[in-house]
Amino acid sequence: MRIALFRPLGLASLLCAVPALRALDAAFPHAEITLIGLARLRDVALRLHRYLDDFAAFPGFPGIPGVECELDAIPGFFERMKQARFDLAIQMHGAGEIANPLMVLMGAERNAGFYRPGRYCPDAQRYLEWREEEDDVQRWVRLVEHLGARAKGMFLEFPLEPEDWSEWRSLQLEHYVCLDRAAQPQRYAEVSDALAAEGWNVVPISLAERRSLGGTAAVIAKARLVVSNDPATALLAAAMRTPTARTLNEARELLARAA
Repeated sequence: MRIALFRPLGLASLLCAVPALRALDAAFPHAEITLIGLARLRDVALRLHRYLDDFAAFPGFPGIPGVECELDAIPGFFERMKQARFDLAIQMHGAGEIANPLMVLMGAERNAGFYRPGRYCPDAQRYLEWREEEDDVQRWVRLVEHLGARAKGMFLEFPLEPEDWSEWRSLQLEHYVCLDRAAQPQRYAEVSDALAAEGWNVVPISLAERRSLGGTAAVIAKARLVVSNDPATALLAAAMRTPTARTLNEARELLARAA
């Protein structure tokens, strides 16, 4: 069985889909599962090799918000998807106004995903109605459960490699908290100074820099706390089982509880 997962969004969205990937892998252990995503997330997809067997870069499509489009690459992409002869293509992009027609163009035998009532639904049996306020992690687990894959936990994962831990060890960090300077540009100095005055080593991080995502994740994994209001950073911290605070007061409360 060959399964395609259409998830052409950023790091946060891919992390939210991991519980659904885990459920699919457990339900269909012999299936070949391909993630169709943004080219810049290929390395992240490779880390999830426990659940994913292949990766296909999506070149974008006109009208999809937040996704750059390589018009010349679109025809070749759809031709490759047809040649892959997927048994099932799962639309994990959103409510499907644009994505659902694209799923049909990929030529899979069956399609699944979400749709809004009154909008195009490729498969009444395998598509579910979109719930606007539904938690993103729960949403995709609900979909794969509908397809016969029982949930195997709602926790997030971001596997770390030996080189990630080597990078962390090289920094020789102790008794520290992480502060996302990209997400806290105006309050960075204030929060940093306050935590430092209370005896904490403050380590600045920024996922936007993309210098070493794995190394940053390892630093987060060993931190006592991450201060950030960025969703991607918060989700990566959750995958590392590290508490996250959005404000200085929240940070103080969490650190006090852990003391």
